[in-house]
Amino acid sequence: MRGILISIAKAVYFVFTFGFFKKYTVSRFGMYKSIENIFDDNSNCKVLSISHSKNLAHICGIKNPTFFEANYPDQNILNLKFQDNFFDYVVSDQVFEHIEGDPQVAFDECMRVLKPGGIAIHTTCFVLAYHGPGDYWRWTHEGLKFLSKKHQVIQCDGWGNPFIFVLGFLGLTWSKVPEWRWHPLNIICRFQWPSYSSMVWIVAKKI
Repeated sequence: MRGILISIAKAVYFVFTFGFFKKYTVSRFGMYKSIENIFDDNSNCKVLSISHSKNLAHICGIKNPTFFEANYPDQNILNLKFQDNFFDYVVSDQVFEHIEGDPQVAFDECMRVLKPGGIAIHTTCFVLAYHGPGDYWRWTHEGLKFLSKKHQVIQCDGWGNPFIFVLGFLGLTWSKVPEWRWHPLNIICRFQWPSYSSMVWIVAKKI
């Protein structure tokens, strides 16, 4: 039965989004819109991308980065192989739910490799289906803020609503949302119901 519903939903999605410019997926649309271009950084800054998170740096407005990568299993966020006070930014996109160890250690490692005044940007999930193997944690925005208690929190929030889960049940989790604000799918994916946040994030400055 669900297979039939998914087929119908995807057909409807195709018809009503055909020809529209689409950028972000249903599952992350509201979150990415909230942090889109929060920085306007054209400097030749050094950015550490944790586990293939380069796109997050671009979304946040870091325009001319020199990327360094720490991709699992070659590197582990719990013990980064970089010197202290080296990076301008550290970014991780949907990584903190997969940490096989103490998340505070991981957060502190990211801050260790940042220069004083450097920025860490982490996104992860709160209300989301299990996606293992290696799915260990769920986070509220308050939990992320707790990890950053020794540093300055620039932005920490969550986004989601019950309709996102319905769209996910219909197989549209990774479908992209039209950018036009009047489009019904765009309206649904911008609607915020904090108790049903599917995605959470933090932007923190090293003190």
